[in-house]
Amino acid sequence: MGNPPTFLGDGRTFLMKVTNKPQDDVPAVELGNGTTLTLTSISCGSNNSLEISVNKLDWFKVNNNANNVVLTGTVHFGCSGTKEDDFVDVVGHFTDDYFPLEYEFNKTSKTSKTSSASTKKKATKKDSNKDTKKEKPEAADPIVPPPPVANDEAAALQQAQKSKKAAAKALAKRKRSEEASSLEKTRSSVASSTPSVKKPRPPSVMKQRTLKGKVKVLDTIIGSGGEPKPGQQVSLTYTGSLLDGTVFDKNKSKKNPLKFRLGLNEVVKGLEVGVMGMRVGGEREIVIPPEMGYGKKKQGDIPKESTLVFLVQLVGV
Repeated sequence: MGNPPTFLGDGRTFLMKVTNKPQDDVPAVELGNGTTLTLTSISCGSNNSLEISVNKLDWFKVNNNANNVVLTGTVHFGCSGTKEDDFVDVVGHFTDDYFPLEYEFNKTSKTSKTSSASTKKKATKKDSNKDTKKEKPEAADPIVPPPPVANDEAAALQQAQKSKKAAAKALAKRKRSEEASSLEKTRSSVASSTPSVKKPRPPSVMKQRTLKGKVKVLDTIIGSGGEPKPGQQVSLTYTGSLLDGTVFDKNKSKKNPLKFRLGLNEVVKGLEVGVMGMRVGGEREIVIPPEMGYGKKKQGDIPKESTLVFLVQLVGV
């Protein structure tokens, strides 16, 4: 483990320099039932990090940015540096003094244990020769902490997984809310810039539907003309914008509308899917996810991974 820890203040806070490698026969800190170790400060060099193994499981790395790492069970420490003088400074705090912590920290490797036993044997023999009649007091057995409870780690892992799932759900909910808000702003922005049409319109059906590839459509006006089929050429006017309302392209000319044949990939896939089912004279809002638009490619003023919003009117088949 490197140098023995230095205990500060109340005897529960310590400073320790870790120099050994994870693959070495390293000592462990055995935390008793109800005792936890919180690493409050970790200081690593530029090319190394602190490595930790709990209950002899896989090693994982902890860098300078980590703090308040809570550990239970049997904990091994290591340093990932490649140089002999690489080390990691660790400051930690124990929840209680359930067992003599200093004894546990001063445990040594197998080689040190053998050396210590040999030294003790020689000292005993020397004292015996000096005064065979004098009784020696028996050495006090070290207090061994109770074995760690295996369920502690499982409970901590289960709690961490629950927290991770809850955070993912909250993030997804927030993202949906932001997309809905941005879409509403886009509708308002486009509606305010679109001139009103004086002629009577067919009744509108304001109900959004989801089509193939998660393309969403909202019919604002149901047309009364022909319905396009795969392979046919369609003509439409349109306004294309991003979720934040930025208009990247538009064509409002009915004399020179956008023309393409369905199913031949002449436009983005999401626009082809979104036009299916319309009738001439109809108007529709088409929301295209990135994977049905330009995906990971930047297209002109359109950033990569952008959701596209098209307001289209089918003017001919």
